[in-house]
Amino acid sequence: MSKKRVEKESGRSRIPRGNIEGFLARYKKLLLAFLALGSLPPLTSLVAKVGPPWPSEAETASYTTLLNLCLLAFLYANTSKTASEAKLRRRISAGFYVFSGVFAIYLLLKVLFCYNAPDWQHQVAGGFVFQPHIAAIIADDPTVGTKSLLGEALYDSTRIWEVWSVSLVRFVLLAAWLVLFAVVSAVIAYSIRLDEKRSAYCEKIQADPK
Repeated sequence: MSKKRVEKESGRSRIPRGNIEGFLARYKKLLLAFLALGSLPPLTSLVAKVGPPWPSEAETASYTTLLNLCLLAFLYANTSKTASEAKLRRRISAGFYVFSGVFAIYLLLKVLFCYNAPDWQHQVAGGFVFQPHIAAIIADDPTVGTKSLLGEALYDSTRIWEVWSVSLVRFVLLAAWLVLFAVVSAVIAYSIRLDEKRSAYCEKIQADPK
């Protein structure tokens, strides 16, 4: 094979460096957002231990990361470049309000329905309807605490509360957690689009001062 042909074929297989630099420059903020949202769920669930007690921390981090990245890509791709700045700002403001409300609900659920098993880094979700035999025990001796009963049950909350009530609490906690991160993804996607509009406007002004 001739040297010219080898150079020609190798040139086809390489992506021009300028294209890569242009891609990185154009989507730098989006790529940084992907990295941030991809690392946030593992940090909050696996390291900070503030995620929902069900399912496992690894599963929660995986589900949340997948949701974050898919939603960020979807909203960024489907947010029209012609959307007005006022509309984007309204969406961002709404995101902050929704996040605050859902975060308050999540904290309330954690306080009311989550129990240390045996410490705060290992928690289980309780329910709100006791098993009949547990209700009878509490009725006979009101001094019996839920925490002590849970410890005797080896921290299996389904032995203390009705299974359906435990499942419902678990689901609501997980749903609230996923909504929190979904709102964060939406706010970031809209913020990137808003920043792009402002940058494009500034470039237009610089190109045509008049």
